[in-house]
Amino acid sequence: MIQEKTFNEYFESKVKEFGKLPCLTNGETGETWTYEELNDRVNQAVNFLMSMGVKEGDRFAAVMRNCPEFFFFYLASMKLGSLMVPMAVDLPPKKILSNFKRFNISLAITDEENLAKFKEIEKELKNLKLFTVGEEIREELSKMSPDVGVVKFPAINTPGSLYCSSGTTGEPKGIPQSPKNLLTAAEGLAGAYGFGTGDRQMGILPCYHTALATYGVWPSFCVGSEFVLFKKFSKSGFWKNIEKYKIAFVETVPTILVMLMNPPEDVSNCDLSSLKFIGSGSATLLPEVHRKFEDTFGVLVCNKYGLTETEVTHFNPPQRELRKECSIGKALPMCEVQVMKEDGSFCGPGETGEIVMRGDNVVDGYFNDEQETNKAFVDGWFHTGDMAYCDEDGFYFLVSRKKDIIIRGGSNIYPDEVDSILFSHPDVLEAASFGVPDEIYGEEIIACAVLKKGSEMSEDDLVDYCEERIEKYKCPKKIKFIDKIPKTHSGKLSRRKLVEEIGGMI
Repeated sequence: MIQEKTFNEYFESKVKEFGKLPCLTNGETGETWTYEELNDRVNQAVNFLMSMGVKEGDRFAAVMRNCPEFFFFYLASMKLGSLMVPMAVDLPPKKILSNFKRFNISLAITDEENLAKFKEIEKELKNLKLFTVGEEIREELSKMSPDVGVVKFPAINTPGSLYCSSGTTGEPKGIPQSPKNLLTAAEGLAGAYGFGTGDRQMGILPCYHTALATYGVWPSFCVGSEFVLFKKFSKSGFWKNIEKYKIAFVETVPTILVMLMNPPEDVSNCDLSSLKFIGSGSATLLPEVHRKFEDTFGVLVCNKYGLTETEVTHFNPPQRELRKECSIGKALPMCEVQVMKEDGSFCGPGETGEIVMRGDNVVDGYFNDEQETNKAFVDGWFHTGDMAYCDEDGFYFLVSRKKDIIIRGGSNIYPDEVDSILFSHPDVLEAASFGVPDEIYGEEIIACAVLKKGSEMSEDDLVDYCEERIEKYKCPKKIKFIDKIPKTHSGKLSRRKLVEEIGGMI
């Protein structure tokens, strides 16, 4: 339970508790800020934003790769109650312009890599105040006092960031997160991790996706750990950096685990004794990937579940004797979770329905979108759109996105089950299935697969493989081999994009 009235009060309490301990480290350079030093940089960022006219509720953008400055301003926004809007670095200039107009952004912080994009749209952004991270922004911050004694900070439930949904089902929605939402979830997850002041966590996921903060930074700050931030994921540097910094934990997505295994690096000469386990979230972790990764590297992986609207809510322990395979885990204690039927009643053990949640970790609604808010937030429950069941032991098992379910001849078919069978073939690197209209059955199952280099398998061979392992009505009618499965910015499989790109070609 979060007792502090403002985020500034909360963070000051952590500074008092952990002040001289290392808090944030730039993994690329080794530069480190203690809790006290980070708080000073954050307070300088608060005063900088205020000098730019930014106040509670105002939006400003961050378009950059991972860097310490991102968190200076992210935490400053949490203190100030402004809304920092992180944007993916691979957005085209026109999409950046669209988002700036949508959220009425007049201040942006970017890096040298993305600066050229603003040159293309500068005529449309005449009043934009633009700063680049590095020497320019550090010089601006150095002019600012770390004293915020006269600042009137808003309540801790005031949103401080505005992340966008992944857009797996359409146009991304703005999701305002408050310190109370984030800290409620972080303290629950920190308890599940069991880390403390002697542990270092490593950050490699992009800062424009919530997982970097919610699965890593926030739980780390709660317990006085050190967070080592890298610019981006590097396959060649992954194990070396774990050894170099004596990392205890790193959050990944299933795509990264697959990349690390194809082909796997020999880690027999790496000292990984500090690594307690690896986390996986943001997308479905297929059991074949889970087992193979652990067997290949001798490192345990915990599975987690959460949404931008709820932060992290479920945790499946890394220890094989404690976890259940294929499960997203048990609900963390700070959040009330149910599986709901279409009629609004709750499901019993083993019955499939939609996951719904409520608690201080859940946001209040979508940014300036009453229609979408009213659809998702009903009678105090947030409707996730994820279909699942809970067993008698309290472990939850995802079945599919509600909108991804394929209804063939009146039977519900869950794409994740089909994907899992496809992926179990040793020649398949990635796979995804989806439904297309069919005159006879209503919908028919189509799949796409990415084969490993050198494979000579035919599409018919893979169809036969599926028919030997699942009911025939669940098997794909056709399988198309492609070079890459489309994904969202957060690494999630995008069936919508797959349908748009491939559906009409089959």
